[in-house]
Amino acid sequence: MITHLLVDFGEVMSKPQPADILNQLAWLGGVNIDELRQRYWRYRPDYDRGLSSDAYWSSVLHRPLAPDEPLLGQLVDTDIGGWLHLNTHTLRILFASAGRGTRLALLSNAPHPQADRIDRFGWASLFTHRLFSCRLGVVKPEPTIFERALDIIGAAPEQALFVDDKASNTEAAARLGLQTLTFSSAADLARTLSDLCVGYARPSRSSISGATAPFFPG
Repeated sequence: MITHLLVDFGEVMSKPQPADILNQLAWLGGVNIDELRQRYWRYRPDYDRGLSSDAYWSSVLHRPLAPDEPLLGQLVDTDIGGWLHLNTHTLRILFASAGRGTRLALLSNAPHPQADRIDRFGWASLFTHRLFSCRLGVVKPEPTIFERALDIIGAAPEQALFVDDKASNTEAAARLGLQTLTFSSAADLARTLSDLCVGYARPSRSSISGATAPFFPG
């Protein structure tokens, strides 16, 4: 029986990063957009694994940035802010599921600044555990991150449903015995929860009254 939900953040609970964010970052850093895009993703796994912001952005811009340099703060705020546009449809479904007793845990590849921001949001209390790659020192789809997550939440693989937008991540989790859903829409998530009897019920307005403005620190 499914008793636990392990839910990704980026592009599951949040909307995709706006297309102009990388352009803004390239303009701030004074680099070509194509070069920035390539380096942004090349070094991102290390950032998600716990690399410091100054080390990451120094690699992306190909020049050293000091931890107290104002530009670094602008880059971090612009980048992280782009990932924090909430998918309220997903959150409402999770509120409804939690209200029926399903145990929720967040499992996200994220650097320290993003993890710290998420922790301050009121809706974060919905999750019994918030597991971030930067704090675990391992990233999806590496098997260790799923093994550690299951150990922390106290669930056997067959008791957990893992939801992520990347097939490479859900495939890795499935190989360890977890039930998985490659996220495509909130409606698909609702159907899956209903089919698996994970405590999902269609949310009413009263059950989600606090879910529509969850990005303010709580």
